[in-house]
Amino acid sequence: RGLMFLFNPNPTTLQGKFRLDRAGIGLTGIGRFEVVGTYPSSQPKQQANYGDEVSWEVPAQSCVVLSVTPVAS
Repeated sequence: RGLMFLFNPNPTTLQGKFRLDRAGIGLTGIGRFEVVGTYPSSQPKQQANYGDEVSWEVPAQSCVVLSVTPVAS
């Protein structure tokens, strides 16, 4: 569980991509995870398995903060 910060200094919207694993973000758990946008508010949420790539839209000259938490089985 933790927070991800994605920054986009460019003048156009970009897709931020990361893999849910140890090499990608330092994640050590296995199973299914929920990725929820916490900033700016009203962001969508996604569920993905350990090892999956997550893609998130980052607005131009802005940032997003994502919360990554395990999904209870």
